[in-house]
Amino acid sequence: MIDTSKVHFETRLERRYPAQGNTAHSELNAAACHTGPEIVLAGVLDRHSEVVAWARNYRLGWTVPYFDEGGGRWRMYEPDFVARIKDGARGPRHLVIEFKGRVDDDAVVKKMHIEEMWIPAVNLSDDSACAGTWRYVLFDSSNDAEEMGNILDRISKDSW
Repeated sequence: MIDTSKVHFETRLERRYPAQGNTAHSELNAAACHTGPEIVLAGVLDRHSEVVAWARNYRLGWTVPYFDEGGGRWRMYEPDFVARIKDGARGPRHLVIEFKGRVDDDAVVKKMHIEEMWIPAVNLSDDSACAGTWRYVLFDSSNDAEEMGNILDRISKDSW
């Protein structure tokens, strides 16, 4: 058994999905969210028929590198969610998901680096931790729950 008595878990976020009980398909029993729309997205992921598993990436330590051109250096970016979609023709499919209330220049730079650099590198990797294929999706406040579900439908039907 693993001893977690000395681990400081972050529990101060009041917004959670689900508000009571447990998630249906998350790797975790609840998702700590910063905003109401993130809660909506968590619910969409939890109920979507093509999503096998998902997790809210809050304080889990999973980051993706990107180059901050304004600062002239590499930084680490913590995407909001990651999901596993039903296997495709080439095996497991993983979706890196970001939610932004307002898409700013920084979000565009991160999206570009993930889609053009990180995902191609990971998809070519022979590291078993990267098994399968990866994609990225950026949701924003203009996407309601129905549209998020429709976007996930389109992504899951693509051959990747």
